[in-house]
Amino acid sequence: MHGVLGNPWADPYTRHANGALSFFYPPRKDGYAAEPDFTITPSIHVVNFRKAVDDLEYAYILEKLIDTAKRQNIDASEAAAVLAEISRFFHNFVHWSQNDAWHLDLREQMASAIVRLAAALE
Repeated sequence: MHGVLGNPWADPYTRHANGALSFFYPPRKDGYAAEPDFTITPSIHVVNFRKAVDDLEYAYILEKLIDTAKRQNIDASEAAAVLAEISRFFHNFVHWSQNDAWHLDLREQMASAIVRLAAALE
């Protein structure tokens, strides 16, 4: 059974580990300390959360640039197509693609589209 006090070092599927609100792991790999230990042991989830924020910011910037381009009668169809690709990544609210290569390529496409459209707007 995967309870609240499961050890994420030994069982990554425990309730508060492996991404389930656990951005930091307990400092002891042999389980929880008898007394509170507030040593912070970062997990990869903090890095992934930061990347997700960056992806959201790329999408937001691209969306705003597309809106500006449309108001100025500048063709933004290429950038709009890149922005539309994001929805292909998510099958629904709880299932999404696990294809890291596709995701990294989309991130690069968004960055390139931002640079190109921003240059066209100058």
